[in-house]
Amino acid sequence: MIPIPTAAMLDAIRSRTGYVAESYVKLVNGARRDLPDDEVLKDLRAHWTKELSPTWVRLAGDLTTNPAGRKASGEEMAKGLPLIVETLNRLHGWVPGIARNPWFDGLIQRIEKEVVDQVVTGSPAAVESLKRCFGTRADKAAARFPAILGKFKALHAQTGKGPAMGFVYGPDLPGTMRALAHGQGEKAWVEVGRRLLNNVDGDAESAAALLHEVSHTLAQNYYTIDFAYRAVNAHYLLIPELAEVNAANYEQVAVDLLGGKPGLSAAELDLLRGGKGTLLEQVHALMSSRVIRAWIQAHNLYRDSKEKPLPSSSLSGLAAIPDGPEYKEVVTGLLDEFKKQMDLLIDRVNKHLTLGRDNALLGLKVVSTATDTAITLPPGWEGGKTPDQLAVALLEVVANELWPQITTPGAIPPAYSSMQIAGYASSVQIHETPGVRELLKLYFDSITRPAKA
Repeated sequence: MIPIPTAAMLDAIRSRTGYVAESYVKLVNGARRDLPDDEVLKDLRAHWTKELSPTWVRLAGDLTTNPAGRKASGEEMAKGLPLIVETLNRLHGWVPGIARNPWFDGLIQRIEKEVVDQVVTGSPAAVESLKRCFGTRADKAAARFPAILGKFKALHAQTGKGPAMGFVYGPDLPGTMRALAHGQGEKAWVEVGRRLLNNVDGDAESAAALLHEVSHTLAQNYYTIDFAYRAVNAHYLLIPELAEVNAANYEQVAVDLLGGKPGLSAAELDLLRGGKGTLLEQVHALMSSRVIRAWIQAHNLYRDSKEKPLPSSSLSGLAAIPDGPEYKEVVTGLLDEFKKQMDLLIDRVNKHLTLGRDNALLGLKVVSTATDTAITLPPGWEGGKTPDQLAVALLEVVANELWPQITTPGAIPPAYSSMQIAGYASSVQIHETPGVRELLKLYFDSITRPAKA
């Protein structure tokens, strides 16, 4: 990492004394030579290439090619160097700390003033967003926002005081994940990923993602869970009783009030609310919900396995694993592989899957690339199945596209087959606590009401 220039260093650069400017030229040029190719930071990399790198070349050149203007060039370098150093450090994997981070503190202030205060005072924008996200449970959901803010502040006060206290940087979180909550009540904490700390998705999405995770950490019987994310508008398909305890609906209110990506309009919601959307929208929402629950379990199991030996029953439904404390590291390794496969499945289902119809087809059509899958259904393919039964069937199709049966000699198989991964997601409710299992049944039943073809 390039040292962050202090005020004294910047003064020396302005006055061109002590060879500080020349030293930073060497350090910056060294960092420029071998920039890692990080998909998460591709936009920042593009900004560096297009804007900051040419600026740096000019600034560094002025130090040697413009002797008459040495003080002027020193002043300009002192002004531009901090951003250049910070950007290069971020591209090389550095993330800013959370404790005493003005930007992070500002997100919490925005949540309080632009979201919670608006909900509490009943501003027109807040009332409309609550109605769209929670329907007849809007008032009950509104009452939860002050509790979320209180927990936000309590976690923030604990940040930096211990390894699992408050908000903690999570270097192992996948690049698609902004944050991940752990536990409820007093011992809860929130892991924050580099995607959020680099503000890849902007302030509104970063703040809303934090609110989503904090809502999971409220005390018993008041915390939220994940039935559906905002991907494919699945959260809007929840009946009000389920929307009230679904974290993404609270996240959507925050996005609406913070000026992020607009949610659905009232007219668009009329086509979706209460299971009135098209059959394929229902199916995609159910696929997403099952994968979300399986993905959460995969990450929880992996985390737990690093802290204590897990019984072989932890991965029931998958291949058998060794049982006993002496196999703790082996089991952790297997769960890491399981987690990685679930990371890939959730990314494909939630972000890179398209479902469609074509009345001219005689059979199911599946087209996959390295990043996307498109499934087109022929007429009558549903054959009287419920949306949830169709979701289970299509999960098997998607999983087989990601991990096809290997027929090439010498090819390396995945840790778990497509059928094992799809089977785990399809039977995810058996791994849940009784309370969550009951809510999932309510969700699956609620979304099987008649829908447009």
